[in-house]
Formats: sequence, structure tokens, C-alpha cells
Amino acid sequence: MAQWRTRRPLPTTQKVAPFDRETVLAFFRRLEKAETPEQIQFRFVLALLLWRKKALKLADTITEADREIWRFTQAQTQDAHHVVRPDLDEEQMERLSRQLEQLLAGQSGELEAIVSPAGPEALE
Repeated sequence: MAQWRTRRPLPTTQKVAPFDRETVLAFFRRLEKAETPEQIQFRFVLALLLWRKKALKLADTITEADREIWRFTQAQTQDAHHVVRPDLDEEQMERLSRQLEQLLAGQSGELEAIVSPAGPEALE
């Protein structure tokens, strides 16, 4: 009969940053009248995140003037939100991913230029 002995490393606990739904929803709402391509793209990514976290529900999609618009409803308030679906390439996806990481890490100050190029008070 054989016997084995091994040492198993202690499990490491991965700290997952808490998801601040209200902060993400606030950025999403501030981008309601997005005009620049960067704002439209970032709003789309925020909508996907909020949809995944069940803060938004996808109602339907419509096509207007050669662009696809996704209609979401907010889960708690039933407010309707229209989000343009942009065509994103790999470079844009990488940039949006970094911006989303900044937002979730609580570094929202660096995103003010995206949300409001004229200043934080312009969209309020």
C-alpha cells in the first residue's frame, strides 16, 4: 500500500471591487444626450454593464437611419432609455474597457472629460 503526502497552498482570496450601481447609473444618465462618438460608445458599454447587473432590462431594438437603437427600461423605476449601438473595433473596445475599469475603481474624476468635454456642469 502506498501513501502520498502533499502540501496544498492556502487559497487566496480575490478581492472583487464592489459594484456601485448608483454611480454607474449616474454616469449613464449624464450621457443621455451623448453627442460625441466617445460618449455614445461609453454609454453603450455602461448600458451593457447595467443590463448584465439587471439594473436595466432590454425592451427591444429598432433601426433608424442605418443605426441600431436598443431600448432599455430601468428595473426599479421603469424609466425608458434609448441607447445607440455603435460599431466598435478592437482599439475602441480596449479603450472603453480601461475607462470602465477606472469608473469601477472609483476614479471617476478622470472620466469627466468623456462625460462632459465642456465641464462637469454642462450635462447636469
